[in-house]
Amino acid sequence: MKTPDFWYRKAASWQQILLQPFAFLYGLGRALHVAAVRPRGLGGVHVICAGNATAGGAGKTPVAIALMALLQQSALVRSPVFVLRGYKGSNDKPMRVDSAKHSAADVGEEALLLARHAPVYVGRNRYDTAHLAKQDGADVIVLDDGLQNRHLRPDTALMVVDAAMGFGNASLIPAGPLREPLSAAKKRCAAAVVIGDAPLDFDGKPIFTGAVQPQNAAGLDKSLRYFAFAGIGYPQKFYAMLRDLGATVARTQSFADHHHYSRAEVAALQNIAQAEGLTLITTEKDMANLQQSEADVSAVQVLPVAFSFANQADFVTWLEGRLQQ
Repeated sequence: MKTPDFWYRKAASWQQILLQPFAFLYGLGRALHVAAVRPRGLGGVHVICAGNATAGGAGKTPVAIALMALLQQSALVRSPVFVLRGYKGSNDKPMRVDSAKHSAADVGEEALLLARHAPVYVGRNRYDTAHLAKQDGADVIVLDDGLQNRHLRPDTALMVVDAAMGFGNASLIPAGPLREPLSAAKKRCAAAVVIGDAPLDFDGKPIFTGAVQPQNAAGLDKSLRYFAFAGIGYPQKFYAMLRDLGATVARTQSFADHHHYSRAEVAALQNIAQAEGLTLITTEKDMANLQQSEADVSAVQVLPVAFSFANQADFVTWLEGRLQQ
């Protein structure tokens, strides 16, 4: 679904108030699920979760990629891999992703993006999927998302927080963006990774900061007028980044998170762009979904991003300490 704007308003909105009874029911269902299902540790493999307490838009995937790069450089790690649900993909059974064979429709666009950096395993049950990765020789597993998952218990859980967005109005879904009570999420996390610069109370646990930055800003042609579109957790962040880089964003169009584009939708975007003299631009995640539409998207520009830690040495020291526990 699209992220409602009222989730991130400082003042209470009528939508938030109206939806509070449903948020109560959501919280009750979550509590019953937590009580009924006990997650299992994998054993012999260190499982690291890069998750969040909110529904989409925090920047988990760039953080997971940065984390993987550090693990690949560590002398303590031999074979790190990614494990994820493969959201919006048709596959349910645990399997290793093959970018040459699988599409976003099969395994989800995030799996294809992560597969550029390390082996990726997807499956509905994260414990079973992680067990398959262990059998294949993985010694460290990075979960992109999964903080609320009840199948697999991480050895190290990191809460990814976008400083600009925070925790929104601090209400549970659907009245707000929280997937679970914030106190419960903090309790299970060993540290927080904050994207941006804002004060955060994390119950005395370590807080590491960093930034998500564009990777080909020089490729933006400031003489062009752009039609920016995205199907991510909070598309406004993408549009704001383009404008901050000096791009002229003449039109925007937002889709639901993880949106799978149809050929007709791509044609509609292209027709608008052509009629108004605009250049289409989107995110790396969206491009993976565009490519499975079978439309010609060669003219669509992409703005890739990457996360980097503000004090990488401190994070590496902390992380390697966790790996040796």
